Amino acid sequence: MRLNKRKPIGFGALVMVTVLIVVACGSSGSTPTPSTLGLSAEEAEAEYLRTLGSAVSEVNTATNEVGRILSQVYPTKGAVLQAITDTNSVSATRRLQETLSQLTPPARFREDHERLAAFTSEFDANYDTEAALARGDLFQIMVDRKDYLLGYGRAVQQSSLPFCNALAFGDASFVCDTDVPGGEYGVQLRTILNTYLAVEFFPRVTSFPLGLSQEQVFESLLLINPEIEEVLEEAGERVRALQPPSNYQSDHDVIVRFLEENLETARGITKAAQDQDGVAQRAYFTES
Repeated sequence: MRLNKRKPIGFGALVMVTVLIVVACGSSGSTPTPSTLGLSAEEAEAEYLRTLGSAVSEVNTATNEVGRILSQVYPTKGAVLQAITDTNSVSATRRLQETLSQLTPPARFREDHERLAAFTSEFDANYDTEAALARGDLFQIMVDRKDYLLGYGRAVQQSSLPFCNALAFGDASFVCDTDVPGGEYGVQLRTILNTYLAVEFFPRVTSFPLGLSQEQVFESLLLINPEIEEVLEEAGERVRALQPPSNYQSDHDVIVRFLEENLETARGITKAAQDQDGVAQRAYFTES
């Protein structure tokens, strides 16, 4: 994939692209319990996933709430910053990092565990959301949230199926391998949509803050929207290259149109930001 590791994106409507995807729910909740002494290997694995899942659930809840806050208009910038602070998202991400450092994973999940731990450690070393909050930097808070969701999603998607299903944020069927109709075509389509839309697209479209000045909006869009274009363009290329069975052709065409239309809108938003045209930018936002 041509995407760099840390790049942004923005706007919605993922429903239609799941036409051929079978929903297989995966949850990341549970309450940790301490010891695995005396447990069978299977019980120890389940206990490990429950313990880690509890910390993951806390992060998922906090990052979702930050996204909700960023998408709303508050009376003052201070009110936005206080609402984000109250989500305890910083402490939640730190607790997940600590939980990963303290847990000894079962052999089956060692590689998955190390991959996720490496991401959380790298994020902690390169981002300081607490400092961004202290200086009132909504732009950096947006970037931090986006990049955390991107890195987390990529780490989990590369993991074994039980690990992915237990720890994916939200509906695991949009990130992890699931049984789908359509034979090899269905498998290929699921992989494209999971990777490009759930993992690469969604974090970018749900991180855009409304409490920015018009100048900051343009700056954010020039950071985010070229990424959106790249994701949608690559996804469209890969979907168009598939050969759907005849009974899936009409659904396939719907997905292709969805990707093409949203790519066109993304390009329009980028151009509006380049031209510093707030009227056109807001019109495209309404359309999307």
